[in-house]
Amino acid sequence: MKAAQFVQAKARSGYTGRKPSIDRAKVLELHATGLGPTEIADELQIGRVSVYRS
Repeated sequence: MKAAQFVQAKARSGYTGRKPSIDRAKVLELHATGLGPTEIADELQIGRVSVYRS
């Protein structure tokens, strides 16, 4: 399927993708307080790699 066809099909179906499971604002807020990725991950009970991705 070409890119333009994919965009049209997506628009017709109303598919919006998976809902975010991580609160990016909370990650940034904890980072601003000086916490490192490991502490942020522990606090939010998520993986450390997820902290890096957000």
